[in-house]
Amino acid sequence: MIDEAEYDPLALLPDGVITDLCALYDRPVRGAVAYMQNLNDSSHIERHLKPFMAQMHGDNEVYLLAEAWRQGHTPPPKSLLTATLESVTTMPTWSQGLTSVGFERVDPGGLRRIQAFGSSAASIATGRE
Repeated sequence: MIDEAEYDPLALLPDGVITDLCALYDRPVRGAVAYMQNLNDSSHIERHLKPFMAQMHGDNEVYLLAEAWRQGHTPPPKSLLTATLESVTTMPTWSQGLTSVGFERVDPGGLRRIQAFGSSAASIATGRE
């Protein structure tokens, strides 16, 4: 949730644009979700990844790629984005394409159990230690 004292760029969007993906995915939805997260961005882990996974309906197909890129709110490397797009457009299924570049299938309730984000995103996302 964005603090009211902060600048809110979402207020500039036209009506009808869906901005709350937690509310959208808290019920079964067709299709897969591919979520990329920079482990060096604790703010977005706390404010976006954790709430999203906590509300994710258990029947939804979610894949997470969480790695340490540059410090702060920085994008994934361009080579990773390119490889991901190439993979999901050439493999027979999204699942195969995503896992081939390092995404892991997530237990959507897996993040509900944690109190703090640990050093291994894969163990948090999949529920494995």
